[in-house]
Amino acid sequence: MWVSLLEKGWAKLHGSYGRIEGGWATHASSHLTGQPAQLIQHKDLSSDELWNKMVNADNRNHTMHSSTKENT
Repeated sequence: MWVSLLEKGWAKLHGSYGRIEGGWATHASSHLTGQPAQLIQHKDLSSDELWNKMVNADNRNHTMHSSTKENT
């Protein structure tokens, strides 16, 4: 339930749900928590490099998000 409340608050902060649609999870996470975030696009890495980054982040107990953005 709290995720829905966060989404509603985030939309209210930005004026509407339409203005938050299709964004990156790292953007919202950074703004909501004040913690730094890093966007990693998988097309820039090999499968092994991406996996190693994910394993390293998990070992450090970092929060990870996955999101997609519609091509415009």
